[in-house]
Amino acid sequence: MLLLCNRTQKLRDSKVIDKEFLTADAALEKRKVMLRCSTGSRALDELFFGGTETQAITEFYVEFGSGKSQICHTLCAATRQPIDSGGMDSGVIYIDTEGTFRPERVEQIARARRLDHRHVLKSVAVCKVYNSSHLELIVKDLGRYVNEFKAKLVIIDSIISLHRAEFS
Repeated sequence: MLLLCNRTQKLRDSKVIDKEFLTADAALEKRKVMLRCSTGSRALDELFFGGTETQAITEFYVEFGSGKSQICHTLCAATRQPIDSGGMDSGVIYIDTEGTFRPERVEQIARARRLDHRHVLKSVAVCKVYNSSHLELIVKDLGRYVNEFKAKLVIIDSIISLHRAEFS
C-alpha cells in the first residue's frame, strides 16, 4: 500500500492531475475546452466518438506488430493540423520506450496530409526512455514538459514494455 501511496503522491507532485474532485459545473467547463484529434482512421474515430481527447487517457492495448506505433506516428502529424481540420494545432510529447519512433514516418504522414512536414517534426518532442526508473522521472516532470513544448498530446509507446521486461 505504501508503494501505491508514494506513486500517487508523485503523480500529484508532477502537476499532471489537478485535484481529486471537481464540481459538476467545473467539470463541464473543462469539457467545453476539450479537443479531439482524428486518428486517421474513420473506424477508430467512430469508436472514440470523433478521435482521441485532450484531458484523457486513451490506451491502445493490442498485440505487438498490429499497428499501435503507426497510430502514434499518425497522431503526431494529426495533432499539428488546425483544429477545424480534426487536429489540435499543438505540440506532441512522444515518450519512446521501445525504440520504435521513426521521424521519417511522421514526415511521410505529414506530407501525405499536405502539412508542412518541417513544422510537424519541430512540434514533436521525443524522449527515448531506457528503463522504468527513467520513465518514472520523465512522468514526474511531465507537467513541465507539457508546458515547455505546448503539447496537448502525450504519447507513451509503450507504457507496459519496460515493466514487462524488468519485472517478469
